[in-house]
Amino acid sequence: LQQNRMENVLAFTAPRQGCQYRANYNALEYTHGNVHIFVGGDMYDPYTSGNDPLFYLHHSFVDYIWEMYRQQKQTRYQRENDYSPDNQACSSALHFGSTLMRPFIPLRNIDGLSNAYTDNLYEYAPRPTCRNGPKCGSKYLFCDRSHGQPHCVSQARIGGRCSGFVRGEQVCHDGICIGGRCVATRSSSVSLQILPVTPPLISVPAKQTSVVSINADCYNENECCQYWAQRGECDRNKGYMHEWCKVSCRVCQPNFNPNIECSNHHENCERWARSGECLRNTKWMRENCRQSCRHCNRTRAQICSGGRHDVKATHRPQPEKTSLLHCNSPGCYNENVCCPLWGLQGQCTRNFTWVACNCKVSCGLCIPVDYDYGTCNDYHRSCPDWAARGECSINAWMLENCRRSCRSCLDQWQLRQRCRINSDLSFSHTPNFVPTMIDDFYYDIL
Repeated sequence: LQQNRMENVLAFTAPRQGCQYRANYNALEYTHGNVHIFVGGDMYDPYTSGNDPLFYLHHSFVDYIWEMYRQQKQTRYQRENDYSPDNQACSSALHFGSTLMRPFIPLRNIDGLSNAYTDNLYEYAPRPTCRNGPKCGSKYLFCDRSHGQPHCVSQARIGGRCSGFVRGEQVCHDGICIGGRCVATRSSSVSLQILPVTPPLISVPAKQTSVVSINADCYNENECCQYWAQRGECDRNKGYMHEWCKVSCRVCQPNFNPNIECSNHHENCERWARSGECLRNTKWMRENCRQSCRHCNRTRAQICSGGRHDVKATHRPQPEKTSLLHCNSPGCYNENVCCPLWGLQGQCTRNFTWVACNCKVSCGLCIPVDYDYGTCNDYHRSCPDWAARGECSINAWMLENCRRSCRSCLDQWQLRQRCRINSDLSFSHTPNFVPTMIDDFYYDIL
């Protein structure tokens, strides 16, 4: 709680050679691990620690410490946007902020910092203290005044040890301390009648021939799903498309005709439209409640292709040419130095078509194997030559991928200043970061 920098809290615990961050053994992840080691048994092994009920109490307390840090040290905006830098020399690329959160696809790691959890689902009560009285305000705790600074601890169960307390503490839960052991009082002794339990009979249904059934919960989540599917994205970006575009990728069979341009796919569309969902839940409503949202003036193909498809066209849509970069450059690279921050702000989901081309690494669409992303090195062997030709000052790709040659290794604060990141990020305002040609092999600019 004394830390003021995010990378000292969400610290790198397995840095490799080349990582500029040293291992901090006082970091929350390390100290949390010490408890696993102390308890031992199933708690010792990460693969079995969830078998111990203590695991959930322990992790709730760790999360409470994390929440105290968020409340005391961060603004509301910082709580769901500040994330440790993406650096393969310091951690696996699977831990990058904008990488898909496996197995909870299509969520991304940064989504775990959302304010929505504590806004809508849960909150932490203040930590109990001895100021709340001799039982710390709980029937399961007591204030230990016999061992150093007074602090709240759990009461001992019947049969548990209670020796060593000399200040009159009520150590035993529903009992008293006699001879160093907790003994039940008469009022707390309850006789229980144990009834035999007869397991229920389980009927096994006869084997039936499997049939493909219509799924009433089968929808696309974006009006561009069909357009993306026609361009082969169901195969190229299976992880994303099979979660967000289930109808177009034929993951399930809907109970409506997805080819009708102006229709409602759900019986509640009219009611949702009247309550304002067309504005609050734009992406889903524009795909599934087009009629109720009065969104039928243009076809999906027109909207998703930038208006280059005629309404009456019957041929399969072709990929449109844009004034930005094509996705033809070989290798696994971000095309812009701002990609990590765009990813943290949710652009990997909200502007998938654009970032799938321009921010492949930050959005988890590929993992570099011939360089360590996030380090202050050059990611391509030709970087020194390109830098000598002056590309660092005119080409966005260079600042991201030729960090040593361009001397463009920025920390998080510098990067935010450079990219002018704030809560109103717009792709239409990215001065000084317009891609230009390095050579024909890596770029195809119109």
